[in-house]
Amino acid sequence: MHRVPRPNPDETALPDRKYLSFDKTPITSLEGHPREIDDYQPRAQIKRRVKEGNLTLEDSESIVEFSKTFAVQELHVQKYLEHLQYLELKKSKRKHDRKRQRETDS
Repeated sequence: MHRVPRPNPDETALPDRKYLSFDKTPITSLEGHPREIDDYQPRAQIKRRVKEGNLTLEDSESIVEFSKTFAVQELHVQKYLEHLQYLELKKSKRKHDRKRQRETDS
């Protein structure tokens, strides 16, 4: 059984956000290699681009470009970026609390 790749966004249907049908979705990249896992999974790509520094909540142009590329509404991209910021804030707070707890225990 072969892996079924996520459909590619249909660029001919812009500005509507639609994906290609299953039978029209290519299973290889333009170079002929198998497509990467999560290559059009929006949440995975948002995480990857945030980590690389290419997508930020303050940069509206990058959000618009991302939403067009991955056929996702800009509102959803912004909300997920806010969620990632919240998770990072909670992570740093837990780290600070553990450090303070270690200092008080010793």
